[in-house]
Amino acid sequence: MSNFKYKSCKELESSLFLSPNELRSCCQRFFYKGKMRGDASLLKIEKGQSPSPKKILEAREKIFENIQNEKSDSCTGCHHLYERDTKPNFKSRLYHLSVEQHTFCNLRCSYCSDMFYGGKKPNYNVLNFIKTLSKEGYFKNLKQVVWGGGEPTLDKSFELLVKEINVHTNPNMYHRIFTNSVRYSEPLADFLKSGLVKIVTSIDAGTEETFKKVRGRTKFTEVFQNLRKYSQIDPNKITIKYILNDENKSERELENFVETCVKYNLYKI
Repeated sequence: MSNFKYKSCKELESSLFLSPNELRSCCQRFFYKGKMRGDASLLKIEKGQSPSPKKILEAREKIFENIQNEKSDSCTGCHHLYERDTKPNFKSRLYHLSVEQHTFCNLRCSYCSDMFYGGKKPNYNVLNFIKTLSKEGYFKNLKQVVWGGGEPTLDKSFELLVKEINVHTNPNMYHRIFTNSVRYSEPLADFLKSGLVKIVTSIDAGTEETFKKVRGRTKFTEVFQNLRKYSQIDPNKITIKYILNDENKSERELENFVETCVKYNLYKI
């Protein structure tokens, strides 16, 4: 009996990450033999191109083949690799979808980079691409869609994309929206009312002054006002983050943050 094992990755088998100019199979980053690796690219997309399910399948199988031969520049040495007895069927399921198809943002966070606010538009028609995947049954087993960017609600097609993903999808699936809450989004509020989405917003400050230092604009009050509106719909679907750094980690800053959360009735989230 053969003891041969295939090396594979759950992300490669069942995840898809959309960016402005490529499709990726993961967003993991790690160092191996002195080199940063990860962010495994499936397809580079030139302006005007339209990625197809066939090309995605071929790209997945190519990475898988390279992993077996330790020729994958992105995946060799990754601790997420595991062994299995059979070769995976790369078109059988998609559990996780990440949508970061543009890099437009209305903040300039000190810990961020122009990879996420550089103003890149997608090289492809994302709505048509989503429609194609939906019709091909790629979303029937989806468990979660994660929206980032860029600020996802700035995309004029945000509402259409969310609705299109749900045409042929798992009814228990939900969307996790990483929004800065600088602007109040009516479509996002409607999706909250229907129980379809969860919101994550990073505040990273307890005062307007620190908010401007860390997040780049004086929108501290507006963010809390918008979060209060969202929380009035469903506080259980909202998460507030606080990323600690040298600019915002003082005890007084954290106290102000908590006091402001209470002031805006956000203690139930």
